[in-house]
Amino acid sequence: MAWGGIRKMDGGTVNLNRYTRIMDAPPLTVSFGSASYEVPLGVGEESDRSVTVIVEMSPSPSLRAVTIPVTVMAGDAESGDYTVRGLVDYTVDGRTGEGTLTFAVDERRKGFTITAHPDTDPDYEHLGLGFGPLPEGVVAGEPATAAVTIEDEGTVPPKPTEGLSVTPGEGQLTVHWAPVSAEPSVTGYGLQYQHGPGLGGPREWSSPDLLPALDSKAESYTHRNLTATWFSRYRYQLRASNARGDGAWSGTSRMRGARFLYRRG
Repeated sequence: MAWGGIRKMDGGTVNLNRYTRIMDAPPLTVSFGSASYEVPLGVGEESDRSVTVIVEMSPSPSLRAVTIPVTVMAGDAESGDYTVRGLVDYTVDGRTGEGTLTFAVDERRKGFTITAHPDTDPDYEHLGLGFGPLPEGVVAGEPATAAVTIEDEGTVPPKPTEGLSVTPGEGQLTVHWAPVSAEPSVTGYGLQYQHGPGLGGPREWSSPDLLPALDSKAESYTHRNLTATWFSRYRYQLRASNARGDGAWSGTSRMRGARFLYRRG
């Protein structure tokens, strides 16, 4: 800041005892729009596996354009895991990339994109974002850094099992399936069934009922204490689960009452 004073001159009237305090312009503040970003699964169209990182700037009282250096640190990601677009003159030195964003006088927000590339590595990868040396009159606000998490196509809920089959028995049906392979590994299975009444009953299936949860080593389940009537129907669906959640339900496998033995009362 500075102090200014004015002296009385011949022919004019000036207050010698009054001074004017002239303040320096406050610094500009730059920050990320969020402290964390997540890139969608590295599969599908490129637009479906990209995230836009936002950088925000405080209003400029000096009415000047400002160029901000942005750094991208690879962390545990490899160079082929992602692409950075939207940073001017973006270059990579070792495991750190740097480019710039220029804010015009009336701009407060700008963005750049990070796109994930498909791979089969089941682990997440992480990037770190920050600012390079800031120009004079600009300071970093909060958040001054940001973390980016890249998900891989291996880290998804399991796909539906194939080859679901049903074996009849006396008053029971046994459902069989092939083990599901997934990354992360399967932690368990869910099985649901629907019942269709026999001859003379409504044609609609009942609402799905869940059977007891099954562990990851299960390859079959015996549904007991069933009463078969002509044309009664049972159908089953299976889904696998892992650390990423529940997979989709499989297609149905069904059995008519006439094809399994009556339970003896």
